[in-house]
Amino acid sequence: MKMVAHFLAVILFSVASSLVYAYDPSPLQDICVADLNSEVVVNGFVCKAIKEVKANDFFLSGFDKPSNTMNKVGFNVKNALVNQIPGLNTLGISLVRLDFAPYGENPPHTHPRATEILTVLEGTLYVGFVLSNQNNNTLITKVLNKGDVFVFPIGLIHFQANIGHTPAVAISGLSSQNPGVITIANSVFGSKPPISDDILAKAFQVDKKVIDHLQAQFWMMKVVAHILVVVLLSITSSVVYADDPSPLQDICVADLNSEVLVNGFVCKSVKEVTANDFFLSCFDKPSNTMNKVGFNVTNALVNQIPGLNTLGISLVRLDFAPYGENPPHTHPRATEILTVLEGTLYVGFVLSNQNNNTLITKVLNKGDVFVFPIGLIHFQANIGHTPAVAISGLSSQNPGVITIANSVFGSKPPISEDILAKAFQVDKKVIDYLQAQFWILCVMGRPLLIRARPHATEILRVLSTRNNNTLIGKVLNKGDVSVFPIVLIHFLANIDHTPTAAIFSLSSQNPRSITIANSVLGSNPPISVKILAKAIQVDKKMMKMVANIFVLVLFSIASSLVYASDPSPLQDICVADLKSKVLVNGFVCKDIKKVTAGDFFSMGLDKPGNTTNKVGSNVTTVNVNQIAGLNTLGISLVRIDYAPKGENPPHTHPRATEILTVLEGTLYVGFVLSNQNNNTLISKVLKKGDVFVFPIGLIHFQANIGHENAIAIAALSSQNPGVITIANAVFGSKPPISDDILAKAFQVDEKVIDYLKAQFWVNP
Repeated sequence: MKMVAHFLAVILFSVASSLVYAYDPSPLQDICVADLNSEVVVNGFVCKAIKEVKANDFFLSGFDKPSNTMNKVGFNVKNALVNQIPGLNTLGISLVRLDFAPYGENPPHTHPRATEILTVLEGTLYVGFVLSNQNNNTLITKVLNKGDVFVFPIGLIHFQANIGHTPAVAISGLSSQNPGVITIANSVFGSKPPISDDILAKAFQVDKKVIDHLQAQFWMMKVVAHILVVVLLSITSSVVYADDPSPLQDICVADLNSEVLVNGFVCKSVKEVTANDFFLSCFDKPSNTMNKVGFNVTNALVNQIPGLNTLGISLVRLDFAPYGENPPHTHPRATEILTVLEGTLYVGFVLSNQNNNTLITKVLNKGDVFVFPIGLIHFQANIGHTPAVAISGLSSQNPGVITIANSVFGSKPPISEDILAKAFQVDKKVIDYLQAQFWILCVMGRPLLIRARPHATEILRVLSTRNNNTLIGKVLNKGDVSVFPIVLIHFLANIDHTPTAAIFSLSSQNPRSITIANSVLGSNPPISVKILAKAIQVDKKMMKMVANIFVLVLFSIASSLVYASDPSPLQDICVADLKSKVLVNGFVCKDIKKVTAGDFFSMGLDKPGNTTNKVGSNVTTVNVNQIAGLNTLGISLVRIDYAPKGENPPHTHPRATEILTVLEGTLYVGFVLSNQNNNTLISKVLKKGDVFVFPIGLIHFQANIGHENAIAIAALSSQNPGVITIANAVFGSKPPISDDILAKAFQVDEKVIDYLKAQFWVNP
């Protein structure tokens, strides 16, 4: 058996599997123009045949025209989403125009799939967002004037209000092709069918009569139903489907004592890692539900299990007193999957405005499982006479929780009465009453945790060769929790004399599993014995014997496959500390106590840039270097100024799609598909109010073909999109690319190359 163990160790570390992750659909080709007429239902849209693609698929006109704001809130939205611009499909970005009547407002809302970056074109706006329960529902506000820029972080409730005597206009970029919008008043009090009075009365700690009055408003839907379907569904802002950062090593155990602030946590040295970093006990113990809502949560997040860092998953145990409830709330960074261990729960979630705030509910009994999609408002209530218990898995190491009552009526400082009275269409006295309640924060931990229920299960994981194939093992008892990092080979063995059971949560809708014995020794057709013998460094006879043993011994050793994406927020905000000398992917985070509204703000985007250069264009950037609050939020904004006949030369953005709208002048724009698509040029002439999309990574350009100056605003789907100007990169690199290489590449004489290199290359 010792010899087999040796072979086991060698085999396990010789077999590797590469994992690539994706979260929202990412482009797998140059373009995937949405076929809006297709009856095939997918996540997003199926692609048009590339032969049928036209420039109009990337184009929209009329963005300079104001929308009708004659409604109760004095606000309207014009969308440039995938339904209006099919070319946005898979590109992860969109644009909206916001029109405000004097004193009109965009009521408190969230966006389940996007961060928002806004610039004011006309007027003065009072804007703000509310941090989550964990950060005391702090309200961050700012007054914005023409040319100012502000960011609304992913997943947070936010609003904009025109505080001037004249109409106001703003343009917002959003980090999704279809951001969605959840207007709080509509979703909580105007769902169809309505959320139970009992649930809302307990959640908001008020009499049912107050709830009845609020629900009777029906949130303007009867009066302005058409407007809200078209208008409010385009209110785009935070609450993104945010995926956790992917692991870049086997494990990155959180150093909870480090003073360095990053998105998530810095890693402990692997030498200091122990099995306890992946372990938590007492998950079988009930928590105290003696509070106003009769509910409590036990967390198994990264703060409790440091080994969860970068692994994109967590667990929570939910305890309900008889008739207790987990009030309406959202998780800005996670989907939740729940199973009932004891009792009977009435649960539900509310779809966004676009889906008519439909309420989807279910009564769950012991053993039932239910899913709450990321970003949607949801609740759970114990409708039985006895306590209830549930376990939930969440798709983030730190999902966050935003309890609606706390966030809207209990923010610090409070949201203005005027804003809330108009948003909820009630008298200010009702708002005063609601704000005066004592808001329960016992649900602030609601994020995650699942308890395993084994009698005695031994769980082990093996680190990669790079980390000396270290084996980390632990014996688990009832109520214990353990974590298996993504892709590492691991196994479970019941070491007791009685049957055992465990509950697992996995950070993928379809994790898959590779059983090593089956995959290596049981493939069909089989892998050559010669190949395996050399891989394991044994002779062929021994290989055959080992194969027979492995079928019995290694059957349970598995590796789960999951997907991941670029870094996403692991907390409400991670404002870049631009002065820190610590180098990470992006920037380390400022201490949240030092964060101000100024970290989400930039001014001067109404000022023209200097175009007196060889190409006659200039770009004013508003990325993470100008607005530190953009860190981890995946979006930025630029203003592009063009002199008459000026141009933004052919270039690419290695990390972003660009969506552009023309404010003044006439532009000729285009992008070039890749070699596989015959380097097809797709071009269009744009006028004031037109919108156009440049897919990520493709060479593109803009040229002012008019006799007057031209101006455009563009949103980009990265906090730091990067730019590669083709002429500069090819002919102005340092040190220069060899003449021989370029001469052959361009099929010209070397003298031509020397001439091109001698030019002074301009970065617009």
